[in-house]
Amino acid sequence: MKDRLEIMSRYKVSSFEEFEKGLEEGKIPEHPGWEDMIILENLEYSINKFKKELLNVKNIPPS
Repeated sequence: MKDRLEIMSRYKVSSFEEFEKGLEEGKIPEHPGWEDMIILENLEYSINKFKKELLNVKNIPPS
Protein backbone atom coordinates (compact mmCIF):
# COMPACT_ATOMS: atom_id res chain seq x y z
CA MET A 1 0.00 0.00 0.00
CA LYS A 2 2.85 2.38 0.83
CA ASP A 3 4.42 1.92 -2.62
CA ARG A 4 1.03 2.37 -4.29
CA LEU A 5 0.34 5.59 -2.40
CA GLU A 6 3.84 6.89 -3.08
CA ILE A 7 3.47 6.48 -6.85
CA MET A 8 -0.04 7.92 -6.89
CA SER A 9 0.97 10.95 -4.82
CA ARG A 10 3.96 11.56 -7.08
CA TYR A 11 1.56 12.02 -10.01
CA LYS A 12 -1.22 13.61 -7.93
CA VAL A 13 -3.84 10.98 -8.78
CA SER A 14 -6.22 9.14 -6.48
CA SER A 15 -6.79 5.90 -8.39
CA PHE A 16 -5.19 3.55 -10.87
CA GLU A 17 -7.84 4.52 -13.43
CA GLU A 18 -6.97 8.21 -13.03
CA PHE A 19 -3.28 7.38 -13.44
CA GLU A 20 -3.96 5.35 -16.59
CA LYS A 21 -6.14 8.12 -18.07
CA GLY A 22 -3.48 10.74 -17.32
CA LEU A 23 -0.88 8.62 -19.05
CA GLU A 24 -3.07 8.08 -22.10
CA GLU A 25 -3.91 11.80 -22.35
CA GLY A 26 -0.27 12.85 -21.99
CA LYS A 27 -0.79 14.52 -18.61
CA ILE A 28 1.67 12.04 -17.10
CA PRO A 29 5.04 11.75 -18.85
CA GLU A 30 5.63 8.46 -20.66
CA HIS A 31 8.92 8.00 -18.86
CA PRO A 32 8.87 6.93 -16.08
CA GLY A 33 5.06 6.81 -16.25
CA TRP A 34 4.85 3.50 -18.10
CA GLU A 35 7.24 1.84 -15.69
CA ASP A 36 5.24 3.15 -12.75
CA MET A 37 2.02 1.96 -14.38
CA ILE A 38 3.42 -1.57 -14.59
CA ILE A 39 4.33 -1.39 -10.90
CA LEU A 40 0.87 -0.06 -10.04
CA GLU A 41 -0.81 -2.82 -12.04
CA ASN A 42 1.14 -5.44 -10.13
CA LEU A 43 0.40 -3.77 -6.81
CA GLU A 44 -3.31 -3.49 -7.63
CA TYR A 45 -3.39 -7.18 -8.54
CA SER A 46 -1.64 -8.16 -5.31
CA ILE A 47 -3.88 -5.94 -3.18
CA ASN A 48 -7.05 -7.33 -4.77
CA LYS A 49 -5.80 -10.89 -4.36
CA PHE A 50 -5.03 -10.21 -0.71
CA LYS A 51 -8.51 -8.72 -0.15
CA LYS A 52 -10.13 -11.83 -1.66
CA GLU A 53 -8.06 -14.07 0.58
CA LEU A 54 -9.11 -12.06 3.62
CA LEU A 55 -12.76 -12.51 2.65
CA ASN A 56 -12.19 -16.24 2.37
CA VAL A 57 -10.64 -16.34 5.83
CA LYS A 58 -13.57 -14.39 7.26
CA ASN A 59 -15.98 -16.95 5.81
CA ILE A 60 -14.27 -19.99 7.31
CA PRO A 61 -16.43 -21.33 10.15
CA PRO A 62 -14.74 -21.77 13.53
CA SER A 63 -13.45 -25.25 14.29
